Amino acid sequence: MQRLDNFRKHAFGKMCMVGEVPNLELMGVLLMRGLVIPQECIDHPQFEYMRARKMDLDNEADRTIIKEAFSSKDMTGTLCGFPVQVSMWHK
Repeated sequence: MQRLDNFRKHAFGKMCMVGEVPNLELMGVLLMRGLVIPQECIDHPQFEYMRARKMDLDNEADRTIIKEAFSSKDMTGTLCGFPVQVSMWHK
């Protein structure tokens, strides 16, 4: 996320480190301005490792992911069934 500092004016969200040591994963929700993924995000060196997709707010599963991500706190709560170890806002 540190390489996306200039991207803050285009996105808002929360990134979480989930799972148990040594099997940790990064998950998060970024709300971006517009309907397509901006080129600045696509050009990010780690973009190829992301599974970016447009979420459907009419889909209950997608709304649950957003709620879990935005309400997660360090060492408490879950995200997609995984325990949250660390969570950070991107704003």
